[in-house]
Amino acid sequence: MQRRHGLLALLFAAPPAKAVEESPYSGRLELGLSERGRIRPCPSNYNCVSTSSLDESHASSWTAPSNESTTEVCELIKDYVLKEGRDRKQAGPVLVVDRLVSDSEPERGRFLSFDVPGTFKDEPDHLEFLIKRTDPVEWEGETDGLSVFFRSSAGGVQWVYPFQTPVSDFGKQRKRMEELRQELGFVLRGCELLECYQ
Repeated sequence: MQRRHGLLALLFAAPPAKAVEESPYSGRLELGLSERGRIRPCPSNYNCVSTSSLDESHASSWTAPSNESTTEVCELIKDYVLKEGRDRKQAGPVLVVDRLVSDSEPERGRFLSFDVPGTFKDEPDHLEFLIKRTDPVEWEGETDGLSVFFRSSAGGVQWVYPFQTPVSDFGKQRKRMEELRQELGFVLRGCELLECYQ
């Protein structure tokens, strides 16, 4: 009988503190462009939105106004992202990367990366942009202008122990990018609907 109680005590005993502190999702967010020079998709179980994802974390890329150069579009994005932090009077966003994808092939675009105040914990969220000219698509829903590809992801994952289920940020990453798009006057690529232009 004592042996049975001993087994039950082991089964229902609290796990060691180390097991509670370690997230099953830690260390899985790769930053920067992929080897092919593209924005990376979102990893599973992250609060994230990306133009390269093929699941529910997918977002449509944008088209900047046709009269703006790559440098002008990059400056618009930098001004908006960096201004947002100053307006909130907190430890603001930081521009981490601003470079050409390839010095020898400038047509491959320009890459911007920011660390912004985080959704969870002390880790910053990450915003990444690739601005480049793409081949025109000949249909009514497409407009001239530079294409803007992006990823917005939480820097860390809060999860519920013992289920190891990530806590949702209730669409914060998607809302952040939609606000940015509307503020800068970019349109969704390949959309003929009226709401794409508002």
